[in-house]
Amino acid sequence: MKDLPLHEELHRLAVAAIRNVAFGNDAYKTVAVRAGGIPVIVTAMMRFPKDAKLQEQAIGALTSICDTVGRAVVCARLGGVEAIIAAMKRHPSGGHVAELGCIILCMFCDDGQMRQHIVRSHALPVAKALSRADQSEVRRWGCELLRNLSDSGHAGAAG
Repeated sequence: MKDLPLHEELHRLAVAAIRNVAFGNDAYKTVAVRAGGIPVIVTAMMRFPKDAKLQEQAIGALTSICDTVGRAVVCARLGGVEAIIAAMKRHPSGGHVAELGCIILCMFCDDGQMRQHIVRSHALPVAKALSRADQSEVRRWGCELLRNLSDSGHAGAAG
């Protein structure tokens, strides 16, 4: 996909395909990761930040395939945390971008170093804003992310 022209719909469909293939299947998750799925997804997020549907599919795909600390670290090194936070800022309501963004960042917070990276990436103000959202699921996950980021018991944990 990195060689594809900048065609938004094609990237959206490719990211959705990765999400659908990898969902709930560890073998396919591994295939997606080994085939370069994480950089493909993060790159698509960065290329098309205004496309809420692409952002939603991308965060969903990352949530599925970045279910280990190692994969989460790869995602972070490629700018995935920043891309997720940017998507949450840009698309706080409508669709599931903010909700899914909170969920994946909560997953990543299970590791102390990842939590620190997320805090350094300015997720705290986003979590605070989402914790007051009108949509109940966004508000719920915004509160959960805020707790994860603010938890002083985990602040120095190495995970």
